[in-house]
Amino acid sequence: MEKEIDYKKNFSNKLSSNRFDIEQSQFYTKQNFIDLEKTKQYNCKSECSRIFVTGMGIEDSKDSLSVIDVEFTNKDNNFTYKNICNLQPSRNTRGIDVNLKTRKIYVANIALNTVSIFDMENLEIIESVDVGANPFYIKVNPNTNIVYVANSGSKFVSAIDGVTNKPIKKIFTNEGAVQSKIDIDLENNLIYVSNNGTDNITVIDGITNEVIKYIKVRSYPSGIAVCNKYKKIYVGYNSSNSNFISILDFNTYEMLDEVTVEKRPQFMKLNKFTNLLYVSNTSDGTISVLDCRNDKLIRNFRVGVAPYDIAIDDKKNIIYVANHSSGDISVIRGNDNTLLGTIKPNICGCWGISLS
Repeated sequence: MEKEIDYKKNFSNKLSSNRFDIEQSQFYTKQNFIDLEKTKQYNCKSECSRIFVTGMGIEDSKDSLSVIDVEFTNKDNNFTYKNICNLQPSRNTRGIDVNLKTRKIYVANIALNTVSIFDMENLEIIESVDVGANPFYIKVNPNTNIVYVANSGSKFVSAIDGVTNKPIKKIFTNEGAVQSKIDIDLENNLIYVSNNGTDNITVIDGITNEVIKYIKVRSYPSGIAVCNKYKKIYVGYNSSNSNFISILDFNTYEMLDEVTVEKRPQFMKLNKFTNLLYVSNTSDGTISVLDCRNDKLIRNFRVGVAPYDIAIDDKKNIIYVANHSSGDISVIRGNDNTLLGTIKPNICGCWGISLS
């Protein structure tokens, strides 16, 4: 079945009537403002970046969520960092994402089957939300203020209302199992979920929150990224012998090409300003950089041991990579894709990463 293009053509009209319309939403009601004096100790200076890192938390002496401020000191991007505090939403966390408009942090607790919601300013927990089995990855849609959770142990995606902090729907993915990663086409409000257990991608309409299509790909799909500018979708794979990513046509979902990277490309993130795609090759401990304009590989370079999630500071063109086994964060300058150094959080086994 071909993709129903009407979902894209009609998105702008649908969004204007959506109950989460940005101008009419409750994002900025009085109750969402906080006491600045109370949160003074956690304020990040304007020239610094704040990163949030999740980990396994399996050591009793270490927490599972680290808050770190990174400050760049000159044009060469020399940096210093400070561990602000550590938190423990659970002993075993996975994906993390933030909503910069509502100033909330969302953390997946894989063993508790919950998502913890934190206030970004005072770093206090607001709510713990029940989701599906083994929540693995989280993605916020800032346009609709809906939070999507990939549940690796359930055949449904959880949708959470960012205003009420309550689950609003179980989006059943009957043909998709072992949900892995999520990316969102913000222009057309389509949600893409990789299904590691059924070799396909689920496509969800972000207005109705209904599944509209399954896209067949190769075995064990994992990392996924949407490039609106060049009308492509990129898919990486989580198998011991996979060393390539697939490129799909944005409109037809047909396979356009495959590009060789390095082993086990499980995570990927697009810099939407440079249209460079950063891919974590977990088995080889490297990052691949791909130019989405022509799908040419720019370079591979070594980071830490078992690189996982990626976060990009678009304004500074700085890329952060969470290295799971070495327990550190690689900091990359995007202008020339040079490794600047590493950050050492006080958590065990870095997994997810996001920034404010």
